[in-house]
Amino acid sequence: MALHSWPLQKAIYTKLSGSIKTASTHSGTVTYAVTVANGTNPYGSGNKYFISSFSGASPTLSLMRGRTYRFTQSDNTNSNHPFKFSATPNGTHGGGSEYTTNVTTSGSAGSAGAYTEITITDSTPTLYYYCQYHSGMGGTASIVDDTSQKLIPIYDDVPEGTSAPYINIGEETAINDGTKTVDAVEHTLTIHVWSEYRGRYEIKHIMQEVYQNLHNAAITVSGASLVNIRQEFATTLEEPDGITRHGVMRFRAIVFDN
Repeated sequence: MALHSWPLQKAIYTKLSGSIKTASTHSGTVTYAVTVANGTNPYGSGNKYFISSFSGASPTLSLMRGRTYRFTQSDNTNSNHPFKFSATPNGTHGGGSEYTTNVTTSGSAGSAGAYTEITITDSTPTLYYYCQYHSGMGGTASIVDDTSQKLIPIYDDVPEGTSAPYINIGEETAINDGTKTVDAVEHTLTIHVWSEYRGRYEIKHIMQEVYQNLHNAAITVSGASLVNIRQEFATTLEEPDGITRHGVMRFRAIVFDN
């Protein structure tokens, strides 16, 4: 029977490394007012979308990952020009289909309270906004990273002088969980999360990120078959300095020999 302790820890490190970020400093929904007027864009001249805070007809938008954007169409110039998104330039007029992931709409274009709202995530592709009924009215919606979010380092041994936030893969126990015919080990691993952000917002955000990456995750363990990894316990502690927050998370993993 092999313990697989180090391959399991390396697999967890690989899973978390480059995936956990600090909380965004941005919050709330960004609202842009949409109007329709005569203009010129790469598709030619005619009715085009104009969007507040951006210049010109059919401007290129910059939509940040993790944020929600609402495009209001209350202005009566929007009548019969529903605002849509697609992963294809010019949407359905360019042979594509409507993009509906994390998109909500309300009301009819040109009437009070009408809007299209979208939440941008890590998996949102470059998008193109277009009119449901008329070709060539829209433009590009570029998806950009939230530069206020920073990657959090993951450590086995924390270097002296390291500043929070960071994550430390800590204590482990291993118990034989096999049978006469199958070798298996039950591992209990503790992950420590550290933050110096006042309050518990950042520590809870980071712990949620760790949970989403590990709980019930498919992890490849060299020389073994990982059957299951689940969170068993989590708590947040305040250190004596009154500022530092310490998150403790315990995960249980069942590993079988190959």
